[in-house]
Amino acid sequence: MTTVCGSGERAIRQGKSLTEAGFYDLTSICIDPIRPANFYAGDRSSIRYVDTETDSVSLVAGSGERGNCDGFGAAARFAEVRSLICARGGDMLYVCDRRNHKIRSVNTKTKSVATVVMFDSFMAFPRKVVFDRSELSLFVIASNLIHRLELGTKQLTVCLWGSGAAGAEIRPEPQTIDITSSGQIIVFCSRTKKLYTFDPEYRELTALAGCDESGSVDGPGSVASFRNIEDMVVMEQERCAYLVEFSDSCIRRITLPASLFV
Repeated sequence: MTTVCGSGERAIRQGKSLTEAGFYDLTSICIDPIRPANFYAGDRSSIRYVDTETDSVSLVAGSGERGNCDGFGAAARFAEVRSLICARGGDMLYVCDRRNHKIRSVNTKTKSVATVVMFDSFMAFPRKVVFDRSELSLFVIASNLIHRLELGTKQLTVCLWGSGAAGAEIRPEPQTIDITSSGQIIVFCSRTKKLYTFDPEYRELTALAGCDESGSVDGPGSVASFRNIEDMVVMEQERCAYLVEFSDSCIRRITLPASLFV
């Protein structure tokens, strides 16, 4: 486990190198599918591009100032960027704008930001968005519900209650999830401070990393410790996951077992 990006200082700063960049309440990342060594990072109310090839961090959208406005680049406003997902073609990002109760889209070429859908008040605070396998719809976690959003029609439906069978099994308070290409589900649980694989057929959690104490120690398996992982993304080619550590304002990397990708 190593720290990849961020100075550890709460600041909105692009930086000429990865470790000089400042993030303010870093919450989410997603891999650039066209240049998979690089990724997008969301912190508070802006979206940045982290280029590990050129060792630089640049602004994509938002300014760091909270608001509720569609537009281009720094003119757009977010209230709280909570989760990001990028289409396989690399041209479109989808964003959970948590405090605005919206799913937003960001065109990565034009940097145009648009509202896809706004939740009703009783389904507020979206916090995680992932594609289905076809990329024709999104699954969104909001207010203990899992919603399906059809991108063509923008129709939003509830497809699973958070108190359902799977939710009842993951009692240590799941904070974020991602899925490998083979369908393996990985979940971080905030109460136990551990990273698990989740088997929905047998409803079992198997620990991958973390110990019973909160911390920021790098190391293998149960030696590693976490504070508050807000988001993560699986990187297929490297068979690893990048983890967004909210409390320490940094991004961490964990190597995953090869069996999760078979």
